[in-house]
Amino acid sequence: MAMLHDVEALPSTAALLDNLQDDPKGLDIFAYLLELQASSKSDGAPNPLISKLADQLYSFVLYPKNRAQDIRQRLSEATELLRRHEKLHLRSRVLSSLVAETLLLIRLCLLDCRDDYGLDLPKIYNSVPQNANDSASSAVGNQTSISGFDVEAETKNVELQASKQLLPLLGSKSSILQATKDRLLFLEDLLSERAEQLHYLVLDYPAFTTLLVRMCMSATYSTEQGVVLSSVRLLRLVYHLHGYFLRTSLLNGQPTLDLMIFGHIESLLQLKHKMQINAGYHVWIGLLDDRNDSSDLDPIIRTEVYWQYILSGLDAESGEVKKICLHVLWSTIQRLMRDLDLRTGKTHPAGCSPSDPERVDPSSALTRVTELQC
Repeated sequence: MAMLHDVEALPSTAALLDNLQDDPKGLDIFAYLLELQASSKSDGAPNPLISKLADQLYSFVLYPKNRAQDIRQRLSEATELLRRHEKLHLRSRVLSSLVAETLLLIRLCLLDCRDDYGLDLPKIYNSVPQNANDSASSAVGNQTSISGFDVEAETKNVELQASKQLLPLLGSKSSILQATKDRLLFLEDLLSERAEQLHYLVLDYPAFTTLLVRMCMSATYSTEQGVVLSSVRLLRLVYHLHGYFLRTSLLNGQPTLDLMIFGHIESLLQLKHKMQINAGYHVWIGLLDDRNDSSDLDPIIRTEVYWQYILSGLDAESGEVKKICLHVLWSTIQRLMRDLDLRTGKTHPAGCSPSDPERVDPSSALTRVTELQC
């Protein structure tokens, strides 16, 4: 055991780890050695080799020396390794690097959308969190001045922040988009564990899930379908994690995200871009999931604008939008039914009286559904 205790002092240790970059079995063995070493120590001092192992695992997935292996296979092997070695908290270290790179790539994706968004681009661009430590809850930041917004200058500024590993991937639009999709997929895999196994992620950084939701919201403005679909899936996943952490009192003092996300849904629906409209309704469905017991959503459902967006979707020319909007309507009704008091015959959400001036009767939306079916 003494030899394991001194493993980080061996001259060959760093070289050994470098040579294991594309060898998941070797990285797995090294992780077991670090676990044994940690169990033999009583001083609790951080081991720098754990961070180095996390970096190597990150490189194995996103910067492999041998690119013959499919990224999904690399992701599968990496997540299995992380699952076996949760004691080392490698997941949080990998996430730190992953979020930082993803934010940079989302910025570059949006900067390439100037022809699509025109004068709205600065505001959309500012929706991206400034960095991995940006815990502000607002969906729109103030990082970049709207007046005199220079796309070329900002692009160069973002590229200067890229690591030596990432920089070669910024040479073309297609490689930037692919790199963004790869990282969103990696994030989805890392956060797809059971919520109770991820609690330590928010113990040190309570605003972590809020940051990720803001990052995903900004990515839904991309004009590349793969990026939008991945960001919607990830947003819904993180939203439910946030709700779980709130219910288990791990995020005391942190707000629910319903109001912020519905505000983003409105922004997407108002853009009049088909891809963003579809994304908005898919995010909306996530808000209405059965697992969401947040009372913050009830006042939103009682507003006129909520039902107006549903009616607008039902009147859309796109059959896809109508189908998604019907799902939103059905999920809304299911939520209202859960609040129904069968003993008294009340059909309004708890805490909302029928005389509430802001309450809109959903029968107009149901009438529209009947008309569509005729």
